Amino acid sequence: MPEYHVSNTATQAIIIDEKGRTIAVVYDQADAPLLASAPELLAALEESHRCTIAVFETDHFPDDTCPADLLDVVIPVIAKAKGE
Repeated sequence: MPEYHVSNTATQAIIIDEKGRTIAVVYDQADAPLLASAPELLAALEESHRCTIAVFETDHFPDDTCPADLLDVVIPVIAKAKGE
């Protein structure tokens, strides 16, 4: 998964990938953490969705296909999106 970073200037924030390529420019720096974490948010949401479907289909949490503690995956990504 690509990793995005934020480079702040006085008037804007630039979202760059691990190779230094510009992905986005935001003019409200409060938006930068959310944009930088978008790929991780999508991955966490997809994993949560997959596991939720598995629970509904099997009536239990399938230990072999879902993380032991899905919150360990989701909570750090939410914190990153919030800039915490």
